[in-house]
Amino acid sequence: MFPDALKNDKLFWQAAYEPGRIFQEKHNKAAAERAYTRTLALNPRAAEVFVARGEMALSRLEIKDVEQLVGQALTINPKLPDALRLKADMHLFSGELDQALKDLAVARAVNPRDEATLALIAVCLHGQRKDAEFKAIFKEVEAFNPKPGVFYYELAERFDARKLYFDAEQYFKKAIALQPKLPWPQNGLGLLYMRLGREEEARPQRVDEIRAR
Repeated sequence: MFPDALKNDKLFWQAAYEPGRIFQEKHNKAAAERAYTRTLALNPRAAEVFVARGEMALSRLEIKDVEQLVGQALTINPKLPDALRLKADMHLFSGELDQALKDLAVARAVNPRDEATLALIAVCLHGQRKDAEFKAIFKEVEAFNPKPGVFYYELAERFDARKLYFDAEQYFKKAIALQPKLPWPQNGLGLLYMRLGREEEARPQRVDEIRAR
């Protein structure tokens, strides 16, 4: 679909960018980079590409590269939620929770109902041991979306990254229960079980994730 879209509109840079996201999700860095290079050739101001590259750099803990890529993205679009979340993730990694919350406040002002932003705010509040405010985020999200699968998935991913595996497992399961067709929570739970050596439990999750796709 994407190649055909690009043939029909040579300036439709999103058709080059989206395959990169798919390759990135599948941990195919080389293919993702080729797609992102092609995207920037079509649109050098595609801030989303710098964010995507920053996410890959963060997964490798290349913090200086993350900082540079986030800076490039925010220079192009100072209110891009994805870039603000990545910057917050960088501060979260270094334990600068107050600074992370400042970045997330800007993202939240752009889109108050963005479940990924609200999940990251909740993680920061949890780290600050602000239980009441942490629980208030859940109520806020569930007030506008009774089945916030994305919120619980994003929350689980962040707890998983912080090695809070019990919490991560519960939130992955919650996301799956609310939105069984979302592939990412099933994949995340399967990977979590594999890391914990619970391979028998991991296998059904990976099968379900493939079916959801």
